[in-house]
Amino acid sequence: MGFDVVYFPPIHPVGEKNRKGKNNTTEAEPTDSKVPWAIGSKHGGHKSIHPELGSEQELIELVKVIRENGMELALNLAFQASPDHPYLSERPEWFRFRHDGSMQYAENPPKKYQDIVNFNFECDAVDKLWEELVSIGMFWADKGIRSFV
Repeated sequence: MGFDVVYFPPIHPVGEKNRKGKNNTTEAEPTDSKVPWAIGSKHGGHKSIHPELGSEQELIELVKVIRENGMELALNLAFQASPDHPYLSERPEWFRFRHDGSMQYAENPPKKYQDIVNFNFECDAVDKLWEELVSIGMFWADKGIRSFV
């Protein structure tokens, strides 16, 4: 077919809190799909695979088959989180909060992404944050993924 890369959007567990519905509505129906960029839930975070997508071993086997066919798997590494990502309880200092104590979610005016929160790269613990982000890339590289978007 002429391509040599199979691209995967984030394959991580997707958050439930503030999940968006169709056409970016703030109330999601149970049947609405989830946004894969709202990473993290009770099922894990950036070093986990969404339970509906398979296991780590299945991913390793898929990467092997893709390579055997002369291609690479590229994984989208989105360094952002859902409001229910484990990092929020484990490392709240990595995120921004408003003066009233509420979480500062992602915005690209006029759009508001209440289902996504950004890391705070200006926090006092930025060195630890960067170490963790590097460890995420290394985690997936250990599974055979060498291309990241």
